[in-house]
Amino acid sequence: MNKRKLASLIVIVTLLFLSACTSKSGDGSTNSSPSSSPSQSAATSKPSDKPKEMKNITVHVGINWIPPVKNDGIFDKLRAEASGVNVKWTYETGDNEDTGRRLKLTGRDIPDVWAFYGPNGPAQTDFLNADVVVPIEEYLNMPEKYPNLNRIPQAIKDYSVAEDGHTYFIPLFIDIEGSETTRIEDGFWAWGQQGIFVRTDILEQTGSTKESLATMEGFEAFLSEAAKLKDQNSNPLIPLTMGDNFKGWRSIAAAFGIDTAQEASGMSPDGNGGFIAARDHDNYKATWAWLNKMYQAGLLDKEAPTHKKELYLQKLTTGRAAAYIGSMSDIAENGWAPLQDKSDVTATFEAIPFPKVDGVSQLGAIESTNPLPWTGAYVMKGENIEASLQFLDWTIGNNVMTVDYGPPGEAPKYVWNYIDDTKTIWRFNEEFKTDLSSGDNNLLQKYGLQPWFLANTTVPDVDTNEDTVKKVKYELQKKSGMLLAGQGTKRAGHNYDSVPVLQGGTIEKYKPQIDAIEIEYRAKMLLAESSDKFEAAWKDYRDDLEKKGKWTEYKAEWHKQYEKFKEKVKY
Repeated sequence: MNKRKLASLIVIVTLLFLSACTSKSGDGSTNSSPSSSPSQSAATSKPSDKPKEMKNITVHVGINWIPPVKNDGIFDKLRAEASGVNVKWTYETGDNEDTGRRLKLTGRDIPDVWAFYGPNGPAQTDFLNADVVVPIEEYLNMPEKYPNLNRIPQAIKDYSVAEDGHTYFIPLFIDIEGSETTRIEDGFWAWGQQGIFVRTDILEQTGSTKESLATMEGFEAFLSEAAKLKDQNSNPLIPLTMGDNFKGWRSIAAAFGIDTAQEASGMSPDGNGGFIAARDHDNYKATWAWLNKMYQAGLLDKEAPTHKKELYLQKLTTGRAAAYIGSMSDIAENGWAPLQDKSDVTATFEAIPFPKVDGVSQLGAIESTNPLPWTGAYVMKGENIEASLQFLDWTIGNNVMTVDYGPPGEAPKYVWNYIDDTKTIWRFNEEFKTDLSSGDNNLLQKYGLQPWFLANTTVPDVDTNEDTVKKVKYELQKKSGMLLAGQGTKRAGHNYDSVPVLQGGTIEKYKPQIDAIEIEYRAKMLLAESSDKFEAAWKDYRDDLEKKGKWTEYKAEWHKQYEKFKEKVKY
């Protein structure tokens, strides 16, 4: 099975919504599966010609950032016809999802399916305490009745088993076994996202070339020359900028050979048979020393320590910066998206190869794929268990396009179709194109919910809408994305990337404190006005990790959890 990551969670899911219903996928250096093309081979995933006895269920969307849409829309009717199950959707709309869920449980307002939760977390605990959830392990192994649930990979089934030995969580939005995947080989799923981006017009003005930026010294020389230039409003050009909360620092860490794919809470192999956290790597200090050097030399944006996202993006889109470190989506969604041609200054941003650092033989990973699920559903006790399983078997047996919009086909009945037999590029049928491409929620109300989170991830690339692939944004993303993909900073995921947090343990308790320490001392190290002050900030940082963050205990608990987890889930 081809295991890929849908983008961090954050990149792919963000793109799903930003594409305004013209495409769907899943974001990221985060824990999601990436996308490929949606051709389906299993007969069970196709609508039957035989009339079906229509069943009815209620599905509650348990997160509060999916806006409610009216029921019985066009999409609902197409899904019902294809699956044999008509769904009434309800939504969590409160500020606190945990509170909303517990109020529903207390009031015995129980849907047939509770969707959009992960495995073995607080939601599952609440369902067990309320005695409302159904153990589903037997249903995952009924190939004749639920063939697509049966195709969930065994490693994912193992991962979903609860402490009591039962399985309650149905993993969704994952790759399933046996799906035909015809995809565009250089499409979104293959692109790298995190990197160093420079303006090619500034390269020319400084007399630099991409080849001259091949070393860190060469990159620094470019920044020094860029600092002598003015922007289009005759203000001093910012040589290098980065996002809020120091987003982008991992692009520099990659050049220094540090694996930061799971730096927030996890660890990676240290090359000697053990594991090491990014913050314990010898070059973690060197990464921040380099950023401090750039800041004190006036080459890194002076507002970087206090950056707000809006100001940072404004600098990228108005020509105020010569280069930035961070995600391609920063410029793609805010600068490239509206372009009709490449005359705008934002079109000059391109990713460059990571500059070589003396003593570093291999770049560190910034992104990793992860086949494990981050979202799924729970089936509740009651009269509609089989109908609920029938519907979820249908959704996971189909790609995102089909689950969102209904099966492909010609108008006036169907909403979308492929443009040819390769099934790699699709279009909305003309009768629906204006509404579905508008981004106007009022126009979309009559169509119904797009529950992409219930599908499998053998989907079209996020931008394989016929109109979208012709846009400047797609061209620019593919060029930089494929360059980054060839750098070696995107690696396959392993079980050490997904070690579960012990409920009530040291990591759960102290991770917020460690996150706060990181933000505090990254600012102090960046602002240090001398090497002595930098060393003092570094020492205080390491001391606070131990005193306030219980760092040694934190790592010991991670290793203990990993030893337990690796016996359960092997990948």
